[in-house]
Amino acid sequence: MDIVFGSTTTFGSGTDNWRISTPVAAASTIGGCGSGEIQTAPGSPGTRQPIRVRLTTTQTFEFEMSGGNVSGADTSAGAGLIDASTPTAWVAGAALRFWGTYEAAA
Repeated sequence: MDIVFGSTTTFGSGTDNWRISTPVAAASTIGGCGSGEIQTAPGSPGTRQPIRVRLTTTQTFEFEMSGGNVSGADTSAGAGLIDASTPTAWVAGAALRFWGTYEAAA
């Protein structure tokens, strides 16, 4: 999945962790079912960070920081689950890209 935010995107507020619904319910929750990256400032080198995709419920994915910024910049203040202010303020053109697999419920 490749999500690129537009100029009219509403990112939410504060620490409301971003969740995306699964296409079909999963057989169970799992700590990690995929990976990906975020790019917080479009066109700016060194603004990409790796993420881990988790099934926090059988019907939702959440995204968690899983490594540092590719530029080596300190990212400890923005660690954790991705939301409107983590790892930084989001802007138009920023992107959330991920891939993964999970087992569907029977």
